[in-house]
Amino acid sequence: MSKEKKLSLLPPVFLLLGLFAWWLHGWMMEHFVQDPVSGLLPRRTWPEILLLVLTGCVIVGALLLTRRTKMGQGSPVIGGASDLFFAAGILTLLLEPTKGPAVLVLIYKIFVIAAAASLAVSAVMQFMKKKPFFLLTLSPCVLCVLVLMEYYQFFSEVPQLMNYLLGLGAVLTLSLGAYHRMARAAGLPDRPYYFGIGLMAVYFCAAACAQGIYVCFFCGAAVWMEAEMARLRPAEE
Repeated sequence: MSKEKKLSLLPPVFLLLGLFAWWLHGWMMEHFVQDPVSGLLPRRTWPEILLLVLTGCVIVGALLLTRRTKMGQGSPVIGGASDLFFAAGILTLLLEPTKGPAVLVLIYKIFVIAAAASLAVSAVMQFMKKKPFFLLTLSPCVLCVLVLMEYYQFFSEVPQLMNYLLGLGAVLTLSLGAYHRMARAAGLPDRPYYFGIGLMAVYFCAAACAQGIYVCFFCGAAVWMEAEMARLRPAEE
């Protein structure tokens, strides 16, 4: 099997690992939670240890497997479809409860609409085989940072290690992945660890769906980052 074909398998494999982590986390919460009110788990259960080991292997593997890679041209159809899928997931944020000062909530909702609109325009341009404008990547990047700020309140309410590991990992890697995507659109050079973070985002976003909040958003983000990482190609020797 050629190196290019091997690299093409990485995004779907990391997505499947994230889906497995989603299932494992849900199964663990169903069978090991002792207090349904707090939702806290007993320490050192075997599913938690397995999930920690899996996540550690994903992080190390993502960095090692992308050391000698570069970003190539992707399919405009896949790119456009993933933009639309993520745009739909972003719009579901308007249905989620929000907390904070009214002004910040308003800014948050404005960027939700702006990010979804930008992705929709980007999708149309790709379907027309045109290169999307650089500024279309700005509002999705800013929104990911705003989601990080809003989502942190959930961690504070349910101080569970798995929430920090999967949820915080998802919003952090997604924010970095969106920033790297914006830098790439601006013509800035890539760094090898950019691609490792992108694969981590695929895994963490899929796994974070287990927490039952922002599920559609994280599903859309996982597919969006998977489509971006599908452009990985072997670096020239």
